[in-house]
Amino acid sequence: MSISTSLITQAAIPGICLAAVGFAWLYFWEPIRALPAALFSLGVALLALMALVVLVYSTPLVHMLDDVIWVVLGVTLLIYIASLIGCVRLAQASNSGVVVFGLLGLIPLWFLGGFVLMSSACSFRTGGC
Repeated sequence: MSISTSLITQAAIPGICLAAVGFAWLYFWEPIRALPAALFSLGVALLALMALVVLVYSTPLVHMLDDVIWVVLGVTLLIYIASLIGCVRLAQASNSGVVVFGLLGLIPLWFLGGFVLMSSACSFRTGGC
């Protein structure tokens, strides 16, 4: 199966950048912990989305499950929430701040997630693009 490495790289860049910025901000800047926690969680969720799409399209799972897209999007949302909870516990961020920024982070997760989903799916020859 031919895979476009440029599209996979294009799909990975937003997740890598957000996770790196969020992690660096959490590590080096003390006053605000909720915003970098949301950025880091958003990056982790986007990388997980890309990995799930690559996993599904590179195995026969794409033909076995009827609504595979809903499974992938649901797992991505669960990873986002689990990463937010982990950031609250490990970074000592405030619960209310993480909830507010986490809910606001659903907006870029929707748009960037669509970009990552389409870039990942279209990187395969039979991606449906």
